[in-house]
Amino acid sequence: MNLPAKATTLPTWRHLLARLGRELLRRVVADGLPPTVRRALRLQLQLAHASQQPAMVPAPAGRRVLVLAPHADDESLGCGGTLALAAQAGCSVRVLVLTDGRKGYDPARLPPGDEAARIGFEQALAAQRLQEATAACRCLGLPAPGCLGMPDGALDSAIGWALDPLSELLADWRPELIFAPFATDAHPDHMAAARLLARALARVLARHQLPADAQVWAYETWTPLPANTFVDIGASMAAKRAAIAAHASQMEGTDYLRVFEGLAAYRSLGAGRPGGQVEAFHRDTPAGYIDQVRRAAAG
Repeated sequence: MNLPAKATTLPTWRHLLARLGRELLRRVVADGLPPTVRRALRLQLQLAHASQQPAMVPAPAGRRVLVLAPHADDESLGCGGTLALAAQAGCSVRVLVLTDGRKGYDPARLPPGDEAARIGFEQALAAQRLQEATAACRCLGLPAPGCLGMPDGALDSAIGWALDPLSELLADWRPELIFAPFATDAHPDHMAAARLLARALARVLARHQLPADAQVWAYETWTPLPANTFVDIGASMAAKRAAIAAHASQMEGTDYLRVFEGLAAYRSLGAGRPGGQVEAFHRDTPAGYIDQVRRAAAG
């Protein structure tokens, strides 16, 4: 028996309406997100789709290591446990802080007074933060960091100025492993640091000034990244805690110790070691890192 014509067409209409609904939802969501967020989400999804189960690897040993920290404390928060293990394993590690850190305060802490009072307060904070970074590196078994002194909160405006000294450092030091922020770590200075490193890497790669087996290990601070590499930092968690605590000026308003202990515990779950402490990275070649930054910028 033939079904009525209305019954035979109903599923087709339902299917069409469902497709229209999905397309409308996609457009509403896509149009409603800021471009930076859309690009970050797209890159995260692409890398997550391409990655296999993250590998648990030992900390680097016997290598030249360069650490880019947009601010004094990022070296401790993002990869402090791994750096401590690397130092113990004979790596030669250099930490380069990119900004002067003078904007790292709650406005409520600003003393009353005129513009000169504000400038004096920020200059004192910049000096204090560099001292804190030196103390934190000591906790991790590292030498005192260098600092480019770029404007805190406006690193993007200084990329052109910072490109030459960073490129020269890469060419002279020839690091075999570079720690740097992930391309979409959700802080303007962190994303600017990624763009700066990508430009410097492109320059030195064109001149064959990096080791052929060089790698970039992107770390996470503000935004979880699509990890492909885990490092067990259980043996160095005490050093990481001490390094974070050394950044006393930044601990006044935010309990970073609690936050990053929680992140290390969470990452231990994905690494199959629940109850431990793990740092996560996205490990790639320098050319691969450049491509990530390009995709994050262009979508």
